[in-house]
Amino acid sequence: MKSKLIIPATFLLLLLSSTLGAADVPFLTGRVNDNARILSAGTLSFLGDSLKAHEDRTTNQVVVLTLSTIGGESIEDYANRVFNEWKLGQRGKDNGVLILVVPDDRQMRIEVGYGLEGVLPDLNHQVCLKWKDRISQLPKGFSSVLSSSV
Repeated sequence: MKSKLIIPATFLLLLLSSTLGAADVPFLTGRVNDNARILSAGTLSFLGDSLKAHEDRTTNQVVVLTLSTIGGESIEDYANRVFNEWKLGQRGKDNGVLILVVPDDRQMRIEVGYGLEGVLPDLNHQVCLKWKDRISQLPKGFSSVLSSSV
């Protein structure tokens, strides 16, 4: 009897332990979600206005999320979860972009919808290298992303 309970109990423990360390996905509140509180009011306004104008001009939806930490979860997995839960981009075009900045973990990721993968892969790598240790340069970096062919 005990041996029949050990296997399901072990499986349940493994399942729970793998999800306990995962950071929650915050609510999408706008084009710029500064949960880490690293952006000034002026920068928030500038980015919000720039992202709206960019979306109006191209239909590509770019959203920024800053979090202090993601609690040890891989940046790739977390960015993918956020991108999918927020359903970024237009249906059928897959033209969404998530810019995720995690300053306390010293990580950044740009998650790109399939419709923009041909445009952004090289840019993604360049921007991540430039921004890795320069959080204060975010507004300038965002401007360069928006002025690219996205």
